[in-house]
Amino acid sequence: MFRSFALIAVASCASAASASIYNLQSDWSELSNPFGPWGLREGLNYLPHVDAWQRVLGGWSTFQPGWARSEDANTRLPFFFKSNGSETFGHDWSEGEVVVHTTDPGNGVGSGHANVIFTVQQTGTLSVTGGLWIGRDIGRSMNWEVFLNGTILTGGFLASGDAYSSANPFEFNQGYGGTNALTNLSVTAGDVLELRFTTQTNAGDFVVIDMTVENIPAPGAVAGLLTMGLMSARRRR
Repeated sequence: MFRSFALIAVASCASAASASIYNLQSDWSELSNPFGPWGLREGLNYLPHVDAWQRVLGGWSTFQPGWARSEDANTRLPFFFKSNGSETFGHDWSEGEVVVHTTDPGNGVGSGHANVIFTVQQTGTLSVTGGLWIGRDIGRSMNWEVFLNGTILTGGFLASGDAYSSANPFEFNQGYGGTNALTNLSVTAGDVLELRFTTQTNAGDFVVIDMTVENIPAPGAVAGLLTMGLMSARRRR
């Protein structure tokens, strides 16, 4: 009987461990970058924290923290933030959503492209869901692309006046790589998935990021867990 209960308990643990779900919004941190498997970068460099982006230049009624090289200087782009809801300009996102202002030559002096990376936690498969949309319609545009270990998988184009919005995001599975480009990817722990933004106009703009990653371990990992559980159960008998 004890062995049966042990089998049930171990099987339950294996089932719970079968998939790990990561969401950029719910995993967000103001304390460290990278945080968990996520990293916010310009080029290859992780961005430092700022307490009040555009503190002097304005745009928020309450100081907006986030990740950028500076608050008000011409190095303030790219800027990643989780909206505090106090924006004083027209925008298409809600409080709590994750947004990036892409870089440009004017206010991203010395900065590389804005990019989010996800470091794979478990050898197995990886799937990405969610979508993107430009946060304002003021005549700006950018490309988005997803890479795995430097190899491009899919991408698309966002621009003022396009069909995409908070009500109709540009879903990752709608990119030019096809509907399965980001589904059940074979991955090894330590692999790097990158979402990159390349500004196509003189000035960058805000893009809202809704991104969830599911990492499922290879069957051997779950089988190993079951084996260890059974061995432990036998020792306790």
